Amino acid sequence: MSDTVVCISCHALEEPYAVETTIRSALNMGYDVIVGYDEKVPDSHKNILSRYRITVAVSGEKGIGNNRNMLAHIAVELGYRVFIQSDCHVMFIPRSGKPVGNNVFLMFPVVEKQLLIADKLAGKAFMYIGTVHDYNDIRKIRFIGKESKYVYFFGEPVFSIETSILSRIADIQSGYIYLLPGYGYEVTDVMLTAARIGCVFTKSDTFIYAHRINKGKEKRWKGRWTREQMLMFHANMYIYSVKHGFKSPVFYKELEEKFKERIEIAKQVNEELPIPAKRVFDLVKKATERGDIILF
Repeated sequence: MSDTVVCISCHALEEPYAVETTIRSALNMGYDVIVGYDEKVPDSHKNILSRYRITVAVSGEKGIGNNRNMLAHIAVELGYRVFIQSDCHVMFIPRSGKPVGNNVFLMFPVVEKQLLIADKLAGKAFMYIGTVHDYNDIRKIRFIGKESKYVYFFGEPVFSIETSILSRIADIQSGYIYLLPGYGYEVTDVMLTAARIGCVFTKSDTFIYAHRINKGKEKRWKGRWTREQMLMFHANMYIYSVKHGFKSPVFYKELEEKFKERIEIAKQVNEELPIPAKRVFDLVKKATERGDIILF
């Protein structure tokens, strides 16, 4: 058993080739792998999953945030030291050595067909660490350049973090590690929460990864945006805004009823976290001015 686990969060509509690419490249890193689904394992994935020595887990709750929460808890409960979070459509490309502690990895976007040959494109691609949003507008995205030495948080799907920090987050959040139930901001939330308890993430050149970017027209992408999915997306935005003191987006009464518990936890956590979100953004601004973080 490795001291590090790669936890791959899967959507039921994901293309099997992408899932297999992610699993195979994660195993090539030399770490254990857990693949998680929210409600069930789709039939189209079962044959692929059976080919590899991995663990498969199902949360039984709809939502990618719930899925990620389950995976993080499994990593903690099984005694892993480091948790690497991953989407189910990335390719890890090892360089040398092993990342230690809280790391972010260089990444580059690819389109559908490029994912399978991403390792051949790495040297030619536009690489960066990730994206952050503005303090005054959580929908305004900016890129963090590869020259950065460290980051306080970002919104990309791959990072590593010590499980002891995940345990601290769970203690603060009534047992939740990923408080946001659906897709959107759930990764940013965990990283910003870690930053608000004093954690810094350093750049790792040990691994880079390609991330397949959806353009919004794919059948799988359209298929996932049911009314319930949209509700969870807006719930994510609202809970995230409440938790970190951002100006809240449009509020839906239905959100208050369906996610009342998490909204209340978010309000309490915002009061109890030792470092205000505004302070983190001030640190990001100063790091940018020093040249430690390059914003495009």
